Amino acid sequence: MKIENWKLKITVFGFAILLLALWLPKTVEAGFIIQRPLYIGLTNGLVGSWTFDGPDMAVDTAFDRSGQGNNGTLTNGPTRTEGKIGQALNFDGSDDDVNVGSGSSLDDLGPMTITAWIYPKSQGEGNLGRIVSKDNNVNNAGFWSFNLNGTTLVFAKDFSTTILARKTSNNSYVLNTWQYVVVTWDGSEIATNVHIYVNGVETSYQTTTNGVDTKNSDASQNVYIGTTGSHTLTFNGLIDEVRVYNRALSTDEIKRLYKIGATTKINVPRKDTLKEGLMGYWTFDGPDMAVDTAFDKSGQNNKGTLTGGPTRQIGKVGQGLNFDANDDLVSVGTPASLNITGALTISAWIYPRTFGSSASSFRGRIVDKENDFISGYSLSLYDPNTAGVPNDTFALFINASGGNLNCFASSNSIVLNRWQQVAVTLDSSKNCIPYVDGAKATTTNGFIMGSLPTTGSNSFVIGNNSGNTREFDGSLDEVRVYNRALSTDEIKRLYKMGATTKINVPRKDTLTDGLMGYWTFDGPDMAVDTAFDKSGQNNKGTLTGGPVRTEGKIGQALNFDGVNDYVDLGSPASLNGTGSHTISLWANLNDIGAPGNYDVFFEKNSDCGVGAGWGMVVYYGTPSTWAAAVVTTSGGAVSYSALGTSPTPTTGTWVHLVGVYDNSAQTITLYTDGVSRQTTNTGSTLRVGDNSTIGVQKPNACTLVDLANAKIDEVRVYNRALSADEIKRLYNMGR
Repeated sequence: MKIENWKLKITVFGFAILLLALWLPKTVEAGFIIQRPLYIGLTNGLVGSWTFDGPDMAVDTAFDRSGQGNNGTLTNGPTRTEGKIGQALNFDGSDDDVNVGSGSSLDDLGPMTITAWIYPKSQGEGNLGRIVSKDNNVNNAGFWSFNLNGTTLVFAKDFSTTILARKTSNNSYVLNTWQYVVVTWDGSEIATNVHIYVNGVETSYQTTTNGVDTKNSDASQNVYIGTTGSHTLTFNGLIDEVRVYNRALSTDEIKRLYKIGATTKINVPRKDTLKEGLMGYWTFDGPDMAVDTAFDKSGQNNKGTLTGGPTRQIGKVGQGLNFDANDDLVSVGTPASLNITGALTISAWIYPRTFGSSASSFRGRIVDKENDFISGYSLSLYDPNTAGVPNDTFALFINASGGNLNCFASSNSIVLNRWQQVAVTLDSSKNCIPYVDGAKATTTNGFIMGSLPTTGSNSFVIGNNSGNTREFDGSLDEVRVYNRALSTDEIKRLYKMGATTKINVPRKDTLTDGLMGYWTFDGPDMAVDTAFDKSGQNNKGTLTGGPVRTEGKIGQALNFDGVNDYVDLGSPASLNGTGSHTISLWANLNDIGAPGNYDVFFEKNSDCGVGAGWGMVVYYGTPSTWAAAVVTTSGGAVSYSALGTSPTPTTGTWVHLVGVYDNSAQTITLYTDGVSRQTTNTGSTLRVGDNSTIGVQKPNACTLVDLANAKIDEVRVYNRALSADEIKRLYNMGR
């Protein structure tokens, strides 16, 4: 869509704009509070916050949740593990660290506070394991450090003549235990103004040394978690929930932060028995995925590698993986903990479209550790289409020394095109029991000779075998493997955990009707430079130019710099309609542009010649105006806009914007904050557009124009005109 087209129409209708887009918040009730209540008031002065939780991690990046953009880079492999609150990082005491850099918000802090949950396994390298430091341990220019020192905790800051230091009494922390450590400093040279706390209580001290002369600048030093800039004096253990403030927190605030973690219970199952013997557990949920890796939640670190392109989609419990019956699989390799040669249990939620691509009786693999009957075990769909044997079912196959075992569930145990839980147990006496949806399935044609499994060197694979000949066709979720036979009661509990779970259910189902694109920008829906589409249409977007993750209206948003940041959605067929549509989004301006300029939040445009499509923008003028716009077939290409000046476009305020094009009525309507502002007759039908973008106007082969300098969150596109009531509900979900 040409800028000239928009400018022409501005003179006719007051002014018009590029194109239209839609953001819609997540399915949350009105009054939804993002932060945990105890955190209210604890963001004042926060310049760094690294939770290490799944939504706040991407490959080798730990995102900063303070809003300052001080993202950390994981170096030399600190590993994700269960933390005190959610997920933590495990530092090996050798060379692991997180390099946070030296953003201006972290340089030369006067008053400051550092907080962290730590689980030290030893005193660290040189008995001086660093928790957080701005210190290269070479020339020490301007450094500060909060670290272990033998059995004590120490804070130190570089002064030109004598270093400021305060050291706690001996045995102030405990090995192999979670504890909350905090240091506050008022920025002065007086060491007694340094206060160190453990589990919300200030410690006693043995060494207090005032700083002498001037504080040396630390602007040249990077902040590190778990080490120094020279990768020495590394921490050995777990670190979680690191925070840095540019002020000294009060004792009351420190107690509140401690209570948040001290009372939090993470990953506590209904009974601990469901963790006993768990050798592999792949949820496929967003926090447990990173690009092509499926993390193992069993604690055994049996992470899997996605191969051939299994895609993320809505699962039975959270997110699942879709396997295309061609070459998709998840390869876990040959970890010793999955070389099970005795009792075992396999459990999974499955949604089969067919029984798999293989022409043999044993068809699509759910899990495989035997690679086409060589050695080991597998759980497979089974459908030989032969009279006298089970059909339309599943089976455990064991290849053992001296004989094999085939353990079939009875015929018609599997129903295509719906979710069902399948499980099978094998005890040490070679008794096999299959289950469907928590109930025992009749066992047919089961036989075993010889010993229990011999697993050999075959890879453990989900959704296929390692030879890529037993492809599963459908979706898998919540895959578990145990080295023991679970009881019937435990199998029922596993089933109920998924059977009663309601995922992505909006307040009314109508808010998913006609949803063609939904980009939340939340951590679970992002991976490196990809924004996943939660509509089910798989219209994922590519982050281009570097829009950064930031705190949003609901969860996480993207911050666009107005220079070269945008999200490219391509031109998928589901977004190419010329009928009715709705765009909804939340926007928060970073800057007010020059008069006559636009910020484009969403656009569906064409080439550099005749404009086409629809979009959502803000036009800067007197007054500045929000606008939803379309280009119609009337006269070749004419743009029409619905405008609104309320609320007044200003910086730092979230506004809910919705544009509705009604093809039958041939009208375009703008809503802001749930209220209809203007309806404009278009007089003819919509022209087809091409590429869709968030944050920019980007016609094919044209330069980027009208880049948004704003935060954008919860973008939605529908292929129908939403009602006023639906739009009000969308607004209430985020207000």
